Amino acid sequence: MIFYISIASLVFLFLYYRLLYSRFDKYGVKYHKPLPLVGNFGQVIIQRKFFGDALSDVYYGFPGQRFVGYYEFVSPVILIKDIELMKKIAIQDFESFLDHRVYISDEIDQLFGRTLFILRGNDWKNMRAKLSPAFTSAKMKQMLPFMVEIGKQLTSSLVQKIGQSKTDSLDIDIKDLSNRFANDIGAFCAFGLKVDSISEPDNKFFKMGFKASNFSSWDLLKFFGYYSVPYLMKLFKISFLTTDTKDFFVNLVLNTMKDREIHNTIRPDLMHLLMEARTGRLSDDDEVDKDQKSSFTATEEKNVKKNEQRAWTDYDLIAQALLFIIASYETISTTLSFLFYELAVNPNIQERLKRCVCGHQL
Repeated sequence: MIFYISIASLVFLFLYYRLLYSRFDKYGVKYHKPLPLVGNFGQVIIQRKFFGDALSDVYYGFPGQRFVGYYEFVSPVILIKDIELMKKIAIQDFESFLDHRVYISDEIDQLFGRTLFILRGNDWKNMRAKLSPAFTSAKMKQMLPFMVEIGKQLTSSLVQKIGQSKTDSLDIDIKDLSNRFANDIGAFCAFGLKVDSISEPDNKFFKMGFKASNFSSWDLLKFFGYYSVPYLMKLFKISFLTTDTKDFFVNLVLNTMKDREIHNTIRPDLMHLLMEARTGRLSDDDEVDKDQKSSFTATEEKNVKKNEQRAWTDYDLIAQALLFIIASYETISTTLSFLFYELAVNPNIQERLKRCVCGHQL
């Protein structure tokens, strides 16, 4: 009896997955054959292949196609290759494609579920329209002095380490150095919190920022799980962020807001911009900002004015601050790592840069 049940179960699973993975066949969409359960991203899950390389294999796997397909676990995904089709989807028919692919209910993760990257529908429209004035070029330029200050701090720390070295050279893990520099930039530009992750390698902000920004295999599984089987993630209440990470950033933002309100502190950083956006006082009335305002942003502002906005909670504000840290951390550190590499293998460019920094003519 057990034998027949086992055979029947295997046949059922075979037929089920055959039907599940035949979606693209019905419409003539080209795709690589997936593996059961994991789809086309098995090697990504076990971290044997970078996610970008996996997508590259899909993109270049079928030359001449306007779009191709792949499976994330059991979910079919269309990858657009044709630029005109991209424009039609992202501009002309945007109203039909405005939702993000991954959705994390704020009932499961009250913090990450309220980030702009996760929100959907009118919540996303309203949040984006409120945040857009905070990220104009004019307001970003106001943070440049903070970045320069952190750059000088990094230089000073490296000079000190070279001075303490017994030789005239210093071996440095460039990716780790870039991570720490990105961390210090995020802390100073977002919260006005000055940390020196080179001299103080175990500071708590670096630990929590690194933990929130670097996804493990388990984090990738959870991320794909939210997209593929959200009902199971909600059933088991699987939160994306760990409790200690959430508690750290919640306390940091709330304490920063409280301190600034008590002392009436105004500092042109992300925390100030978010507090202004929350109260509706943030605008892009700078002349530079007016010239650079996109038609999309203007359209979104009109939509928000027509509809009643959802009032921001503390978690809405904290979520956007956390998203800033997560989004900036790896992008800054990876870009810097490639920059340092290029300077190392192109000493002539390195010399030109040194002369430029010293104020000489190139």
